[in-house]
Amino acid sequence: KRASVQTFAKLAAIWNKQNRSSLATDKIREGLGKLLVTPGDTRWNAVFDAVYQISTVLSSPESEAKFDKLCDDLGIKRLQGIQKTFISEYVEVMRPLCCALDILQGDKAVGMGYLLPTISILMRQLEEIEQRTNPLVLCSPLVVALKAGIQKRVQPLITKQDAQLAAVVIPQ
Repeated sequence: KRASVQTFAKLAAIWNKQNRSSLATDKIREGLGKLLVTPGDTRWNAVFDAVYQISTVLSSPESEAKFDKLCDDLGIKRLQGIQKTFISEYVEVMRPLCCALDILQGDKAVGMGYLLPTISILMRQLEEIEQRTNPLVLCSPLVVALKAGIQKRVQPLITKQDAQLAAVVIPQ
């Protein structure tokens, strides 16, 4: 939890500087070649999208060095190794959930028949993340909480015949 709070505090500081200062915006554009995606209130997965972009910046040593220099230029403490690990694991854990919710909240080709297959695939992906050979260091409690929450909310639907029939008769 501490890694999560500290990481999101530093990321929020960077996002706030970009949104509130044109000088910081210029430094970010110059340092990274683009502006950062900042979370907003209009989309449920805006935080994931913003963290995902940071994780792509941190994925190569060259861009990671640019990001560290940018933090120095903005007067924000650099992300420590454990915080970078948290970002990487957070993206890995939340990506399947975000994809599943995008499918279920879609405008086209969505209906009751998509619910059970999407949830079962999501649960299988979370199981795979939990049982991988190199275990999660920081985000394993997040996986457990996601699985428990999904199970609690979806368990009544799994046994409903209407949901099962909808999943079976969907043409896709």
